[in-house]
This record gives sequence, structure tokens and C-alpha cells, in this order.
Amino acid sequence: MRIGHEKLTITNNKIEIPNNFVIPFTDEIESLNLLFNVTYPDFHTFYSNPSFITSRIILTTKNDFVDEINDMLIDRFPDDATVYTAIDETIEPNDQCQFEDFYIPYILLTYHLIN
Repeated sequence: MRIGHEKLTITNNKIEIPNNFVIPFTDEIESLNLLFNVTYPDFHTFYSNPSFITSRIILTTKNDFVDEINDMLIDRFPDDATVYTAIDETIEPNDQCQFEDFYIPYILLTYHLIN
């Protein structure tokens, strides 16, 4: 298995993460800022390049941390954010049945796309 140019070691069905992939913990904010700077170097220069953003990943042990990390990264974008909130119904009630196959309403209620 590889991550970037590093070959990972698998021992007893466990993946050993190289030390150079680990960000030491000092405090929550400082450690997350260091993680962001290592994962997204020169963010303000390359943030508008989709490949720069999508070719990197931050893994977290719990889903609870995902929203916090996303919010902190979104705050780093220099432009104002635009929020698009999904809805689960059409404007015209008579059109509702035509679009029900395209979405699952209970899922759409949870999505907010921030651009």
C-alpha cells in the first residue's frame, strides 16, 4: 500500500503510519493549523485550483471532527462563502412527483454546499 511516495508497512493487519505523516499535538488549534499548513502548503496561492484541493486528504478517527475541520478549512478561503441549502420539494406542488426519483428527501435536508 502507498500513500504519496511512501510505502506503508502492514503488520498483523495493522497499517504502520510513518512518523513523517504524524503531526505532533501541542494544542488543538495550533496542531490543526500545522496539519493544514502541511497538507495544503501555499493555500492562498493555489486554493482556486480544484486539483490542489481534491488531491489531498485529512483522515480523522471520528466523524465528529469532520465538521470542525471542514469549517476551519473553509474559513481559510479568502473569498466570501456562498451557502446553497438543499430542499426536499419543488416550487410547484404538481411537479413534485416528476422529480422524486432524483433525490431522497431525508438526505437532502442534511446538505449544505458551501462555495
